[in-house]
Amino acid sequence: MQNLSVNIEQLIQGVTQLAGGVPFLVLRNDGSYLGVSDGARDLIGGVLEIEGQNIAIEEHGVFPAGPLTSRDWKGERSQFTMLSGERMAFCIHTKGIPEAQPQLYLVRFDPVPISYASSEGFYLRAPHEYPDAIEFYGLWTRSQKMKELFEIVSRAAQTDVTVLVRGESGTGKEGIARAIHQLSKREDAPFVAVNCAALSPTLLESELFGHVKGAFTGAIRERVGLFERAEGGTIFLDEIAELPKDLQAKLLRVLQERTYVPVGGSHPKHANVRVISATHQSLRQAVTDGAFREDLMFRLRVVPMWIPALRERREDIELLASTFLLRLGDSGRHKFKRIHPKAMQSLMDYQWTGNVRELQNVMEYVSVVGSGDVLTIDLLPPEFRESRRRAQHIFPQATPELQDDAFAESSEPWPTSERELLVRALASANGKKGKAAEILGMHRTTLWRKMKEYGLTGW
Repeated sequence: MQNLSVNIEQLIQGVTQLAGGVPFLVLRNDGSYLGVSDGARDLIGGVLEIEGQNIAIEEHGVFPAGPLTSRDWKGERSQFTMLSGERMAFCIHTKGIPEAQPQLYLVRFDPVPISYASSEGFYLRAPHEYPDAIEFYGLWTRSQKMKELFEIVSRAAQTDVTVLVRGESGTGKEGIARAIHQLSKREDAPFVAVNCAALSPTLLESELFGHVKGAFTGAIRERVGLFERAEGGTIFLDEIAELPKDLQAKLLRVLQERTYVPVGGSHPKHANVRVISATHQSLRQAVTDGAFREDLMFRLRVVPMWIPALRERREDIELLASTFLLRLGDSGRHKFKRIHPKAMQSLMDYQWTGNVRELQNVMEYVSVVGSGDVLTIDLLPPEFRESRRRAQHIFPQATPELQDDAFAESSEPWPTSERELLVRALASANGKKGKAAEILGMHRTTLWRKMKEYGLTGW
């Protein structure tokens, strides 16, 4: 037994290096526990420390603890019943180790969001009913990344420094800006928001700084600008990267000297305003391209913040979908009680380039076309039912049927880049280059060249 333990340790060390830290267990053929990787130990704690103890692995609620069979790493949503009695949701992949005597199995498990799932689907719950969810000034999340962002927001709000919020379209940049305002000493003063990309340069200057009567044709009366309206409070400049170069100089003066001059005016006005800006672009790149002033960039990004995309925090998808559907139902739209597992899987796999706003729009859509108690995959927009075609723009010659067999059962999102598709094909083919090349519809030498190009030499 001692020699076996040493071999198991060596096995775990070797697989850990190859798996890149993915948590996994080593089990005997009868389902009893034999070893655990550090990643798995950190995830599940010490409940599996006793060698020989059985763990209950329930495949879709019907697979009890007992003999295991190799599934060649096919992912299935499953749940562990830990020895402590706690249930945890995972995506299970098993693979036999033919060289091992007695027969051993590697069980790789990727944690997936713990949900109110049953054999009937995912029952809708209010956000506060998720034990790991928190609310932050109207923003709900289960994501650790978002929780860490909220901590930064809380600290930054206690000062008057400028904040730059980065994030893709639809991630909720204005929501973060409002949270900063509400947490600050300026909370009782106005919060004023403007989209710098929505107005022409002339109109934007007048909108921000105001104008005097007669400043230009049509200026029949004096106009108060947004900086003046936000006096004592916060102004939020969305899409700041789109600010014209001449207005960048004027904004820089506001930040440096706290003064500005209305369009057509001659007397400066004082600006007691906190400035929060946001963009989905890289200001550093805009500086390199000559489209943005470097001195203004440094003034704006004293405290930079990044909102993760929804696809980077998929644990929020069920929470947000459920929350939106319940709100829509309460407002008079169609009321759902649960989401079918296939529909939820489709929501989890989708790339959400429009992020939370896109998810909200999809829930609006299904609340209009929906019927019955269950949100089924047929009610989702057409793009959610086209998983077989999602990689075709990467490798147009790839075989859809083989890709479907290779990827459809995985719990991971559908590959969206060439490198990701290569990795998934190699994993599905268990490292066999010929099979991977067949899946991708390319010659084996082409596969080798692309593997070298992306540094995929470990297969």
